[in-house]
Order: sequence, then structure tokens, then C-alpha cells
Amino acid sequence: MGKNRKLESAIIAFIIFLFSPAVYAFCHQEDYELEFILKGKIGSEDKREELFFDIADVKADAWGNIFILDSRNNCVRKFSNELGFLGEAGRQGQGPGDMNSPSSLAIDAKGNVFIADNGNMRINVLDNNLEYLKSIKLIKPLSIKKIFIDHEENILLLVAPMLKDDSYFHLYSSKGDFLKSFFREFHPFAPKMNSPKELRDNIQSLVYLSAQAALGHDRSKIAITYDVPENPLVIHIVDTEGNSIQKIKRTIKGYNPDKQLEDIKNIVQKKVTNLGGTRVVSYIIGLHFAEDGNLVLQRYNQIYQDGKPASYNTCLDLFSPDGKLLLEEEEAPGQIISIDSNNNAYICSYPERSQVDIYTLAVKKK
Repeated sequence: MGKNRKLESAIIAFIIFLFSPAVYAFCHQEDYELEFILKGKIGSEDKREELFFDIADVKADAWGNIFILDSRNNCVRKFSNELGFLGEAGRQGQGPGDMNSPSSLAIDAKGNVFIADNGNMRINVLDNNLEYLKSIKLIKPLSIKKIFIDHEENILLLVAPMLKDDSYFHLYSSKGDFLKSFFREFHPFAPKMNSPKELRDNIQSLVYLSAQAALGHDRSKIAITYDVPENPLVIHIVDTEGNSIQKIKRTIKGYNPDKQLEDIKNIVQKKVTNLGGTRVVSYIIGLHFAEDGNLVLQRYNQIYQDGKPASYNTCLDLFSPDGKLLLEEEEAPGQIISIDSNNNAYICSYPERSQVDIYTLAVKKK
């Protein structure tokens, strides 16, 4: 039991390590342009309440208040719609309201705050003023990547599955009762493992088990795609019971997932000297529903030159609700952490996440 727990902790640490990566610009495709209009920022080394070390998640409630989860500080902070500091909760520990490497937060219709407390294997629930309400213990250890509250106020967890019979989503009631698991469609390159020993033997392939997901603003449908893109890239749209609604496919020009498979193995095994010449390794770092139902997918490209990281860029694709590609491979001002129901985009620089820039996101037809 002790060895299994240590292995699970090592795997969670590996996944966290791997992914702890005015008008800004106009993006162009045939008939549309995308505009980021800067509204303000939260984050400063001169103010203790705005000093962040690793922003894991940002969400806004129905009244426009902004909640920022700092994974390394093990706390959540609340700011007003005018960006004034309103309060803070959390510290490292195992007691009521304490946290240990929290990964994601969600807010229900009443304004209650749900925090995925990964290190303590539980969900912490706070009221809108960040007063502790309760903790929900998970039925088994999970590496939670995202937490959502669906239209029935159930708690929906996106996890990184480990064994071949695991699922990407786990559903709990608001009271903490386990309801079901769903979505077992793995990446084509994902290892199909039966035991902890096979996990150890396939450490270089675990990245293919991780995914990005988003919950629609009506809280009734989910989009999911893998962190390492296929080609054509596939976005699955399912309801909150796991029933398939739609598949969106998009071909990435010049991208060869088979070649990237070897590059990722070399990177994980720290054999970057094998990456001769110019190599580009791509990951999906964000998937979000905008207020109008459009879907924003963001990709991070790490460029290696003769085995050394030389530069990187982030780009995004924009899809209409019916799956039409409106914009492709356009630059973004940083990593989009979330988009709220008023089309405010909360963006951090990547891979450092110590400040939140708030933009109004506008899609315009030419």
C-alpha cells in the first residue's frame, strides 16, 4: 500500500511538473477577427495580497468577483469586479480548509467555491466569502486536473487516468456521494496499463493520458481533447452523463504526431541531445467555451534547436458552436486560464504564472 501511494504521488508530481507551463492583437481568417481588449491586471511583487507564485486557476462568480487559486501558496484569493482585494483563505496543511497543491477551482450558482485539493485527496468547499464549509473525501486517489459544477449542481472532475479501465471524468453529488465515471476513449498513443509496475515501465508515455476540458456556460455539455494533439486534432463534445454529442476535427498543417512521439520520449528521459536540428513539440494548454458558445483551443509550441530550448509560442484556434473553424493558429497574449460568461478572458504569461491580465474577448465578422 505504501509503495503504491508513493508511486501515485510521483506520477502526480510528474504531471504537475510537465504542465506547470490596450488592444493586444487582431487575428485573421477569411471572415472573422478576434480582439483582446485589456481591462486590467492583478499581480504585483509590491503588494502581498497580489504576490502569486503559481496561479493554477482563475474563475469569476455571477457578480463579477474574481477568485485566483495559487497552487504553491496553497491559497485562494478573492477580488472585486473593480480588482480590489476582498479576502484570502487557505494554507499548507491537512486541517479543515488547508490545502496541499490545489489544482483547480469551480463556483456554483450560489457562489460557493469548490477547490480540488490534490495533495489531500479531497474537495474543499468554501462559501462566497471564503469561509470554510466542508471537505469531500474522494473514494480513491486521483490526479485532478479540472473541477466543474454542472447544471444539476453535481461536482465533475477531470482526471488523468492511469490504468486501462480508468475514466477521464468522475461525477459526485453536491453532498459528496460518488455517482459515476465516464469517458474511456484514450489517446491512440496512450499506454494501456494494468498495474503499478506497468506505470513505472511506461513513465515516458504518461503525457498521453492527460487531457484538457471545458464546461459550457449552460453547464450541460463538456468539451475534451488530449494534451498531446492528434492529427487531425479531435475535440469530443459530450453531455454531463458522458453521452456523445459531437466531434470536432481540425487538421494541423505540418504537424506529425508520430515524429513527436519520439521527441517526447527523449524529453521525458532527459535525452534532449537526441533532438538534432530544429524540432517543435506541441501541447494543448487550454480549452474554453466563450459566452457565445464558440470554443477556444490554445496550443503551446516549444522549439528546440540542436537539443536546447530556443523559443516558444502560443497560438489558438476558434471554432463556432457547430464546429466550423473560424480562426486558426493565431497568436494569443499568454495562456488563457478561463473565459467567463461575460467573455472576459483571464490570461497569464506562460510558463510563469504570477500575474493575471484581464481582457474582453470579442469575435467580429469583417
